[in-house]
Amino acid sequence: MEFRVGIDIGGTNIKSAIFSNSGDIEYKYECSTNSFNAPYEKYLEFIIEELLKGSGKALKDISSVGIGCPGIVDSKKKVVEYACNLNLNDTKFAKKLEENIKIPVYIENDANAAVFGEYKYNMLNSKDSDIADSMVLLTLGTGVGGGHILNGKIYKGFNFGALEVGHMVIEEGGRQCNCGRKGCFETYASVTGLINTAMEVALRYKNSVLHSMLKDGEKITGEAIFNAVKLKDAAAVEAFNIFIKYLGVGVANIINILQPRCLVLGGGLSASGDIMLSPLKELVDKFDYARSLKDRCKVLISKIGNYAGVLGAAFLHEIQDKYLI
Repeated sequence: MEFRVGIDIGGTNIKSAIFSNSGDIEYKYECSTNSFNAPYEKYLEFIIEELLKGSGKALKDISSVGIGCPGIVDSKKKVVEYACNLNLNDTKFAKKLEENIKIPVYIENDANAAVFGEYKYNMLNSKDSDIADSMVLLTLGTGVGGGHILNGKIYKGFNFGALEVGHMVIEEGGRQCNCGRKGCFETYASVTGLINTAMEVALRYKNSVLHSMLKDGEKITGEAIFNAVKLKDAAAVEAFNIFIKYLGVGVANIINILQPRCLVLGGGLSASGDIMLSPLKELVDKFDYARSLKDRCKVLISKIGNYAGVLGAAFLHEIQDKYLI
């Protein structure tokens, strides 16, 4: 049996797994992105070694390795041309990794890998090709990424930079973004954005759970905010409402431009489920230009959540000629 490795490099964590050819996970491994130091190919070799050790497989059992990486990625040349959140520029670690391990290595933008993972999972399990063939995926993690499947192909743009939706400005003159602009979508609608909003709001609510966490030097996380929302903590509810407002504006903008059959929310925040989805749908119902039509874009939560990017990365070999540019 053949096995394939998928690696998803995120702004906070690196997720990886070994998959069978049928898409079943054999073994998972996660580590911090903070330890992702040059030479990058050596660190990826370490991750592959951990996967092999944990799964009881050998390198000869692996048919290919796929990598999802934030930023503009030339998958043909296997080059990360620019990734502001990881401070990468014209980086060839995938090509070097391939030379070192003597196994085919594929690399793609992380959100493109994730939308392909969602597409592949859908085709393997639900066979709902109408939805799968016209899909936008938003990855809501440390930043916000976007991928677009149309007629079974990924739309990349002529320079591989399409669907960088996290860097559309939704608040002119707003928060500073790593890309150099201010007020980008991801500075408000990512995990990072939500946490920054919560920290700002908590200062005004002295009796809130979040204020107590700040006072005690505890780290505020996305999970802590959602737990506080469930408790109807005033600071958490206000921060969450601000987050949903910006997320709704951004999602509606994307729908109005592309009108895909479905828009899927993935990444770490997708684990919140209906807490996020229900109020978001209410806003989209108001902002969608096609709101009066019977046939409208469906807004959904990812079926495989945080592992869409890992699954998509593992099977990147299947889509090397399936791009719309």
